[in-house]
Amino acid sequence: MELRNLFPVAGALGAAFFLIADAGAAPSLPASLNGFVHYSTSNYGGKISDKYVQKTSIQALQSGKTLPYGTAVVGIEYRDQNGKRGPVLRYIIMEKVRNGGKDYPASVRNGDWEFASFTPARALITNDPVTRCLACHKSQAQSDYLFGLNEMKSYKLK
Repeated sequence: MELRNLFPVAGALGAAFFLIADAGAAPSLPASLNGFVHYSTSNYGGKISDKYVQKTSIQALQSGKTLPYGTAVVGIEYRDQNGKRGPVLRYIIMEKVRNGGKDYPASVRNGDWEFASFTPARALITNDPVTRCLACHKSQAQSDYLFGLNEMKSYKLK
């Protein structure tokens, strides 16, 4: 990962992290990636997506527990410019909230996970009900609705 690309993003995200208490409410972006680890990068559809999760969530997984409530997985999608990160396209978050997901139809509900996406300026995208995310992640029910659960389990914490 090119750290020079992360610092402007981390700085733009600010200094605090707020958990969502209300199930059904759109998760907010963490104001900082402090306490998060970059555990995965994927390339798809002309995008590069870096994934971050709290270090404490990885520690829970690696000690044999499930991901705790309050776990937030943050994705930062960049335009793929010949294998390099271009401009940020959007931020995506999925957060595990007690009794979360209940406002989604059963056909796409992902357990207790809530999803939201944001513009590069951090504004909630309200015309994107993240149905595409929900439908795709539904196929990962056996891995707590995450594609990167194995990457989290095998991530080498420092």
